[in-house]
Amino acid sequence: MLRCIECDAETDRFEPGWRTLLSFDPEQDSFDEAVSYCPECSVREFDFPSRVSPRD
Repeated sequence: MLRCIECDAETDRFEPGWRTLLSFDPEQDSFDEAVSYCPECSVREFDFPSRVSPRD
């Protein structure tokens, strides 16, 4: 299950446009958190060009 950190949208299957980012902790030399963004929020937050049209 993916949940958008911005708007709480959810998906339980692969859907184009979802982005998951990993946060790296250099002191621990490991990844400590993964956060997901739905297609609409990833475009708004990161100016990623959308290859899919947002659903109505």
